[in-house]
Amino acid sequence: MKSLKLATIAAIALLGSTSFAVNADTISGKIVGHSCAHSKKSCPIDNMDPHIALERDFVLVMPNGKYVFLTNVPRDVKVRHALEQVTITGQSSKRYNSIVVDEIKQNNTTLWSQEAAIQEYEDQSV
Repeated sequence: MKSLKLATIAAIALLGSTSFAVNADTISGKIVGHSCAHSKKSCPIDNMDPHIALERDFVLVMPNGKYVFLTNVPRDVKVRHALEQVTITGQSSKRYNSIVVDEIKQNNTTLWSQEAAIQEYEDQSV
């Protein structure tokens, strides 16, 4: 048990000291299901397609066909905006093929932001 605690502490220390390259990015594309993007299929057909319920995660597919995971966006937000063209700003990581999203916009309208999500959480906690 003691060795497990030491191993856990060592792993946390190692991860905490590792630096990963991140870049501030603005990326445009369409939110689609990961399995669809990975297999390069056009699905779901529309927002009522039952296939949406089967998708474990959703990604942003860029015009070049590549996609990135939206790591901090709740699934319900991704489902709500599935098949929509959006612009995302945040910190991207090429290593993990992902982006920590600061904001999701569509036609200059903010659909979701990390700041608003934190504020909503804090308001509910009071």
